[in-house]
Order: sequence, then C-alpha cells, then structure tokens
Amino acid sequence: MTLPTQEVIYNCQQFHGGMGYARDLPIEAMVRDARLQAIGAGATEVMLEEIAKRL
Repeated sequence: MTLPTQEVIYNCQQFHGGMGYARDLPIEAMVRDARLQAIGAGATEVMLEEIAKRL
C-alpha cells in the first residue's frame, strides 16, 4: 500500500522516464525522500494497526 504522496512522486518519476533517476534533477531527490519517509515512519500497515487500536 502506497501513500498518496508516494503515488504522485512515483508517477512524476515515470513521466520523466530515465531522467527521473538522474541525481542532478530534483525529482530523484523527491523520490528518495518519499521512500525514506515511509521507512522512517514505519510500515503503513503497522501504523494503521496502531491507529485502529487507539480508536
């Protein structure tokens, strides 16, 4: 399950094609940050389970 922000970023990278992976373009940094954000925050399923427990 991807977050809406990640989905938009990945679509933008797909739009740029091979250049979306080039280190000198901002889109590459955005994709990298989006991936790290999901890892740093924890798995989406785990976070949803925590929210469900607290409701």
